[in-house]
Amino acid sequence: MEELTRPPDTRAGLEALTRALLRHARLYFEQAEPEIPDAEYDRLLDLLARAEAEHPDWALPDSPTRRVGSGPGSVRGEVRHEPRLYSLANAYSEEEVAEFAERVRAALGADPAPPGAGGLFDRGPEERAPSWFCELKLDGASVSLLYEEGRLVLAATRGDGERGEEMTAQARRLANLPGRLALPRPPRRAIVRGEVVLEHAAFRALNERRAAAGERLFANPRNAAAGSLKLLDREELGARGLKIFLYEVALLDGSPLPESQAGLLDWLEEAGLPVFPHARRCADLSAVLEYCREWEARRPELPLDTDGVVIKLDDLAARARLGWTAKVPRWALARKFAATAVRTRLRAITWQVGRTGVLTPVAELEPVQVQGSTIARATLHNEDEIRRRGIRPGQLVWVEKGGDVIPKVTGPAEEATGLPEVAWPAGCPECGHELVREEGEAARRCPNPACPAVRQAAIEHFAGRGALDMDGLGERLIAELIRTGALRTAADLFHLRREQLLACERMAEKSAAKVLKAIDEARRRPPSRLLFALGVRGVGERAARVLLRHAGSLAKLARLPASELESLDGVGPRTAASLRAWFDLADNQELLQRLAEGGVDLERREEESAGQGRDNPFVGKTVVLTGSLAGLDRVAARERLEALGARVSSSVSPRTALVVAGAEAGSKLKKAMELGIPVMHEEEFMSVLRTLGETRAEKP
Repeated sequence: MEELTRPPDTRAGLEALTRALLRHARLYFEQAEPEIPDAEYDRLLDLLARAEAEHPDWALPDSPTRRVGSGPGSVRGEVRHEPRLYSLANAYSEEEVAEFAERVRAALGADPAPPGAGGLFDRGPEERAPSWFCELKLDGASVSLLYEEGRLVLAATRGDGERGEEMTAQARRLANLPGRLALPRPPRRAIVRGEVVLEHAAFRALNERRAAAGERLFANPRNAAAGSLKLLDREELGARGLKIFLYEVALLDGSPLPESQAGLLDWLEEAGLPVFPHARRCADLSAVLEYCREWEARRPELPLDTDGVVIKLDDLAARARLGWTAKVPRWALARKFAATAVRTRLRAITWQVGRTGVLTPVAELEPVQVQGSTIARATLHNEDEIRRRGIRPGQLVWVEKGGDVIPKVTGPAEEATGLPEVAWPAGCPECGHELVREEGEAARRCPNPACPAVRQAAIEHFAGRGALDMDGLGERLIAELIRTGALRTAADLFHLRREQLLACERMAEKSAAKVLKAIDEARRRPPSRLLFALGVRGVGERAARVLLRHAGSLAKLARLPASELESLDGVGPRTAASLRAWFDLADNQELLQRLAEGGVDLERREEESAGQGRDNPFVGKTVVLTGSLAGLDRVAARERLEALGARVSSSVSPRTALVVAGAEAGSKLKKAMELGIPVMHEEEFMSVLRTLGETRAEKP
């Protein structure tokens, strides 16, 4: 998929990102062969979470933002985790760590700790300031172990956090894990969690043996550790030298839990279980940040891979007060270390053409290992960035995988003396059409709608989720239909015949019928969905709804002047001019005619929004939802507000007209109060909705 540097702003883009993340989760958790490093996955997951917060109605039911890890495979028996294993929220800057610490402090009703404060809490229960516990975050495979009467009886992989794969036999072959607890009176049951890792020396030895045997090498120690836990050959597993380090006591049956994280680690060591060194209690935020800085600099000294620091509230009773979200504990955070940059040679710069005709420069590199992946291509963003950084073909450059979908060139690693300058394309590399670069834009663009690359991407967008949602029409089928001449424009989809589909490779009767049914259903989509599907520059899903509510139908919209459209909320002069230019183009007029001939009703009116009268407090307003609503889920609340003419935003700003606050409303409510923005609480909100019409999608 194309590079993402910001959250996707279309439903199709969000779905593509979701599917990519689910694929990477399966590679990581089920096949132990991830293609991207943790930092890249986490950044990508953050982009998805931000997009879902902005557009909650787009979120898919199986979104990885709603899950912990990935489901277990089917190699061995399934184990249900009690209590469940949670993931961790991530932070990539000291500012994010400070914000997390402030949230915890505020939730506990604690005052900031004074300089030099020690102990768990420095004052009485009403004014106590929390202390923290920091541990290195090991880069391996998470597992859960059950000891009964001091004897190891069950081990399981993390899986999805609720269920994992049984791996007791494999756990008994870990080099440093005792089969019995070294306690005179062990608890009846003890559940402990930790990370299985492969140290650098063992990893090198393993790959040397595999190379000698002609076997495929592991990309990195984490892959090797996770893959090894699937081995049924216990002798081979034992020879690999895997180790485990424990960091959590999830249950002690028959013995009281210690009161702090420091106490938990002490108990693990007393029980003879391995604990990774260098953990430290930190009295305040400054000590936490100093610990993170220290180990980011010192991590090359360690015998194994670590990708960050886990910051935990030390006091277990305080943790219980804060609790968990559906995915992460509210009292812990992973401070991830910065991505690693690697030097390699830039062989050449090539150009890719996207749906809107924009050319993206791509670096063709001498293949290099970057955080466990072999990188041969990377993004160069745009022409201005290449000029600003002074990058030239033949130069040594820095390559980094800092969280984007495609690895990126971050800058030159040597002077460009004597190297030729970049040859900027004069024509489109796909069709040869003269390129344009409009004032104020960074990219060159192919304006030719018949460009093969533009045509393929445009039809994919037209048929994709969030546009006309034609199930079964994927990239491969569209490419084959274009190749056979069945598709020239998106409108040709409504003229496809059964025999044209059956002529395609791997297309059976049932599949062809499914595609034709999806195309027929697309004829009845709302006009705003059709407008968005047409791919007019600047017209997203929200702008399409605004435009069609104003015009009434696509046919009428095609006749309106830009001057009438540019004053609409969310449209503006540039989008209005872009839309007018699109409708004036002869090829697009032919496209609309072809749509009408294919059974698409261009005169069909957009459904009127409910509650547009004077008693509607939402129409035309920017509204922010915060907290949880007992009677209406977040997706339904957003849909209802948008149907009532509101623009729903994910963040509070001076332009926000109203904040709707449910239970556990946090920083957004606080900011609204600081800015003097009106707040509508849940009871009033639900009452207004009932007045304007029956609420939809209410919770059972």
